[in-house]
Amino acid sequence: MDRAVLLLSALLLNAAFAGPRWLYMPLKLDRIARMPASLIGKAERKLDREHRSLREREARGVFFVVVVFCGCVALGWLLGWLFSFNLQPVEMVLLACLLPVRPSWDRGRQVQKYLKQNNLLAARHALENTPWRHSALLDPSGMARAGVELLAVQFAEKIWAPCLWFCLAGLPGLFFIRALYLIVETLNQPADVPQGFGRLARQVHFALDYVPVRLAAGLWLAAAYFLPTSNPRQAARSITAESRFTRDSQSFILMSVAHVLGLSLGGPMSAYGDRRWWGSGTVKAQPSDISRALYLFALLHLFLFIGFGLFF
Repeated sequence: MDRAVLLLSALLLNAAFAGPRWLYMPLKLDRIARMPASLIGKAERKLDREHRSLREREARGVFFVVVVFCGCVALGWLLGWLFSFNLQPVEMVLLACLLPVRPSWDRGRQVQKYLKQNNLLAARHALENTPWRHSALLDPSGMARAGVELLAVQFAEKIWAPCLWFCLAGLPGLFFIRALYLIVETLNQPADVPQGFGRLARQVHFALDYVPVRLAAGLWLAAAYFLPTSNPRQAARSITAESRFTRDSQSFILMSVAHVLGLSLGGPMSAYGDRRWWGSGTVKAQPSDISRALYLFALLHLFLFIGFGLFF
């Protein structure tokens, strides 16, 4: 089966059956999904001990990335070989598990719904098991920004980039880019903080995401033409002017979405990027801003279907 057809089928399968959370959480499926992050966390705690020198911690980080790369290539090649024996439906299910379309939508939708109901506690609960580990410190505007940022980063780095790398390098490419993101997400350290153990992982992640994230920003701009409250041309000029100041992929996508929606995203309380403020709009985000982000999020996946159908 063609890779593009597999991807489109997997995206549809995830959108249809990967939620809602109340359905799969009683089955403990969320624990299975958290197992890779748990394993990475355990490896980091054993390899990145504070008493070691910075050089030694960097060396162990290099070793860890090399091991992950070899494991992803070996596992991807093995599964690709197995799936060639008329097991493409199994491969489609695997892809659906790795492309979180529905979970991303559900989380954003829940944050928007609970903020609209002034239920801040429930909105914070919706961000459990995400990089927003300090959501208890956020006010309603911060929670609204968190919902928008979650949709922006999830699409760029957990959906769009893996789709591209799967088309280019098959399962090994998809496994490796997802593993790199998981490492960066698990460490959850600002891009501008000197790192020992996670430095190489962040550098490789930035290199592999450089083109996909900029293409994702282009998709957000294209979708903005269908949003009456947005000014895509002004947003494009602002993105071009600020792009040279971004130091990592997450900051770039936050900056792009901030200009598209007329917000200011990021900041010292953000779970993504280098904790700088991006965009010149208001910091007082509202539930309606999450609604606009959800609308564009849905349009982005329509663009995926059209693009993969035409070009792959």
